[in-house]
Amino acid sequence: MKKTIMLLSGAAIMLFAASCNNTPKEAPAPQQEAVQQVDTAALAKLAGAYQSADGSKVINLKKDGTVEVKNADEFIRWEANGGAVTLFKKGLDNDVPVQVDLDPEEGKLTLKNEVFRLKK
Repeated sequence: MKKTIMLLSGAAIMLFAASCNNTPKEAPAPQQEAVQQVDTAALAKLAGAYQSADGSKVINLKKDGTVEVKNADEFIRWEANGGAVTLFKKGLDNDVPVQVDLDPEEGKLTLKNEVFRLKK
C-alpha cells in the first residue's frame, strides 16, 4: 500500500511540474496587408468609357481606379500594372481579378471575347 501511495504521489508531482513549465506562447503578430503601388499615370491614360459594338454595354474606367458598368458584368475597381489591365469583381472573401486586353492606340478593350471601343 505504501508503494502505491508513493508511486501515485510521485506521478502527481511530475504531472504538476510538467504543467507548470508550459509558459503561454505569445500571439502571432497580425499580418499587415501588402501595399500595392498604383500607376496613376497609366490609370489616367487608359481611363474612359468603352462601349460595345451594339452600344448596349458600357464599361467606364475612371481615373481614380473605380469602374461604372452599364448592362455588363459588375466590376468594382480596376488596376493597370505595366501593360496588363485587371478588372475586379466583388467576391465572398476577396475581390476576383479578371484580365482584360486593352489597346490604348486603337482604343479597344477586349473582355471575354467581346470588344469594347473607346467612346469619343
